[in-house]
Parts: sequence; structure tokens; C-alpha cells
Amino acid sequence: MMKRVLVSMLMLCAFSVSAANGGNGGDGGNSNGSDGGNGSDGGDTLSQQGRPGCPGGTDPDPTGKFYLPGTTEQCNPGKQDAIKAVE
Repeated sequence: MMKRVLVSMLMLCAFSVSAANGGNGGDGGNSNGSDGGNGSDGGDTLSQQGRPGCPGGTDPDPTGKFYLPGTTEQCNPGKQDAIKAVE
């Protein structure tokens, strides 16, 4: 009987940890001839939100990170914009 209770409790804990999935990130816009970045999927275990895509034409900050215009929220750049961080 004790084994059944222990197994049941372990199974309950395992399902409660992986119960919620994070949302998908959004697509970035198209501006200044640059494609927007694609959003990323959220985390599976902590219900983290996905990172949004940057609008096209977004420039990196001095450290090479991309943020949504006018915010401090990081975003995924498009291919043409990502090259700017390497240059």
C-alpha cells in the first residue's frame, strides 16, 4: 500500500512540473528593406513567454543586443539586422 501512495505522489509531482507551456513569440514587421525577426517559443517548464521578433530595420545597442523600439524588452532580429551586430 505504501508503494502505491509513494508512486502516486511522485507521478503527481512530475505532471505538475511540466503542465504549462510558454506561448510562441510573434513575427517582426518589414521596414526599411529589412525583414523582421521571428519570435521564439516560450519555455516548457516555467511557462516563460517567447521572445518577440524585432521589426525590420532595428539596430543593435552598443553591446550587440536587440530591443523592441522604445522598450527594454529583448527581441530576435531578422537576418539583415543580425549582421549589424557582427560588423
